[in-house]
Amino acid sequence: MKKLLAILLSIAAIATVGATQLHAQGRDCDTNSVIYCGALTASEFTQKYNQNKTGDLPGLYAHYGINPTAISSAKDGITTKDGRVIVDGKVVATNARSVGRQNMPGSTSFKVGSTTFYERATSTSFASDSISAFVFFDKDGNFTGAILKSCANAVKAIPVPPKPKPVQTAACVSITPTISNRNKVHLTTTATVTNGAKVTGYVFDFGDGKSATTSANMTDHVYAQPGKYTAKVTVKTTLGDRTASTCSTSFTIPPQPLAECKSLIATISNRNDYKLTATSSVSGGATVSAYTFVIKDKSGKVVKTTTQSSPVLTGSLQDGTYTATVTAKTSLGDRNSSACTAGFTISPQPIAECKQLTATISNRTHYTLNALASASGGAKITSYQFVIKDSAGKVVSNVNSTTTMTSGDLTPGAYTAQVTAKTSLGDRTSNSCKTEIAIDVEVCAVPGKETFPANSPNCVENCTVPGKETLPKDSPECVVPPVTPPELPHTGAGDGIGAVIGLSAIVASTGYYVASRRSLLSAMLNR
Repeated sequence: MKKLLAILLSIAAIATVGATQLHAQGRDCDTNSVIYCGALTASEFTQKYNQNKTGDLPGLYAHYGINPTAISSAKDGITTKDGRVIVDGKVVATNARSVGRQNMPGSTSFKVGSTTFYERATSTSFASDSISAFVFFDKDGNFTGAILKSCANAVKAIPVPPKPKPVQTAACVSITPTISNRNKVHLTTTATVTNGAKVTGYVFDFGDGKSATTSANMTDHVYAQPGKYTAKVTVKTTLGDRTASTCSTSFTIPPQPLAECKSLIATISNRNDYKLTATSSVSGGATVSAYTFVIKDKSGKVVKTTTQSSPVLTGSLQDGTYTATVTAKTSLGDRNSSACTAGFTISPQPIAECKQLTATISNRTHYTLNALASASGGAKITSYQFVIKDSAGKVVSNVNSTTTMTSGDLTPGAYTAQVTAKTSLGDRTSNSCKTEIAIDVEVCAVPGKETFPANSPNCVENCTVPGKETLPKDSPECVVPPVTPPELPHTGAGDGIGAVIGLSAIVASTGYYVASRRSLLSAMLNR
């Protein structure tokens, strides 16, 4: 009997332990729970939240940014011991931390009102690998918080942004025309759709008042009249009609085939280089395959002929007058016209040179320089530069003139004059454009002293007083000996004295006059 009782007690103990473990897996009925025994459903949580037996629930959930009234929109998920929050098999947050009412190692504390709560990593607070939770999201699908069902403890974590949903797109990409048989156009359209969008049809507007709706992306159209047309296409899709600027194309329906030679232009460069440029016109499917150029000289002799694919011909010719013609080789035959003939002239080589410089002297010191230069072949003379240097090489005159002549005065001496012609080809001078100028010294005009310069000290007139011929005429010693006047009758002492005084005055005046004239003459002779 005792053995049976022992067996029954063991079975009861095992059953009790099993029942306790099963209860612990669903609810945490301990002092660490925010809500004792938690809340396994949204309605149960709402009921217990509203009861708020501990008085601190609104403040706690507000601290974690959780709106408990939105519990009905929360999703079921789990929070793992390694800190992940998982909903529908996807990780929506990491680094989870949960709150409780009991302090554990690694916790940080905070107060809500008068209640102290403790927050720690789930790796510290979780005994199991994961716990079911209500998971909250914002309007963009980002994790905002969680509430563990077994204990109603709040959880915060770092959100993992949800992958954006694929966006459906539809677009008209291009329209390509292909013209055949002159007025028949084949239109091909390209469109793109993504992520499940679909093309349902195409509407072609041919630009001539007609249109077509097809299920294919291509169509043909024949235009009744030549002209320029713009065709458009609208792609009909499950997302609506789509078109674009690239889905519009312009083209020309040509008239009946036409080909003609329109013009020939000749241009000259570098004097003897020519360039012939032909212009042709083709339409309606006609084509140009080549151009035949023929150049003749003034006598009509062919100096060049060539056939080439390019409408431009270049080359060089000697001086002379020429006539060029071009013939366009087309699919409709050879084409030429009077407008496809051009005349041109190759000018001679431009030349510019200074040919001569002459000098003339007048009035002993006045010179006139005359230059001679020539220009041909389009060259031009713009001005003349006259330069005169003295015998020492010093420039005594530098004149720029637009005329061929310049003049002026020089002091006595020997000079060299040179002229430079300023031309469109550059400066031009030569040895023949140099000349010598000699300005003579004025000679003495005193008879017998013509070998002396006029301003020489030796160019003075000698004294004519006998015995004083070696003295200058204005020398103070060149004086005529005084003549003794006859004795006047003595009429008294007063008269005698007056006579002497009068005579002395006359002699003094005469001497002063002669002396002043001599000074004047000396000054004039030594100028």
